[in-house]
Amino acid sequence: MGKSREKNFGEYFCFGPPGVRDSSGSSAVINVYDHAASPFDFTNDPNGDTQFKATILHEMIHALQIRRDQYSIYDKAYKSPLLQTYMDATTPLNAVDTAIWENGWTYLETRGSGNWKLWSTAEDKPPTDYGLTDPKELAPKAVVAFDRITHRRGYVRISDDVCV
Repeated sequence: MGKSREKNFGEYFCFGPPGVRDSSGSSAVINVYDHAASPFDFTNDPNGDTQFKATILHEMIHALQIRRDQYSIYDKAYKSPLLQTYMDATTPLNAVDTAIWENGWTYLETRGSGNWKLWSTAEDKPPTDYGLTDPKELAPKAVVAFDRITHRRGYVRISDDVCV
């Protein structure tokens, strides 16, 4: 485990540790902090073991989002076809054609600074409030939720395979 960081479970640094700028992706680092071992998102997780594994899986999805190929990474995850496809999948085609956004991600400009907005219904909301941050955060949260649901149905958890 890493050092203690209040309210932070983990971080992914695609260009290497802070202060390093390596665009090949070979210096990428995932930091998992002590807070990741606390029960937070899951019931029946008194020791935080599930939360810890979920944090590692979450950060690995960030790594996947920015990966271009075997030898390089995108300078921004939003340039990744993987993340763009994920965002498109949350937006109905009629929203693109009519410019009426009733569901899905859109970027709102507000007085020169923009932020992401997820239009969703109560039935179609993210698995956690943190997933409302932006598409880069919702995708890992969705994968972790899928991991938990499939495990309940008798499948092996992705996080169990990754975190042996």
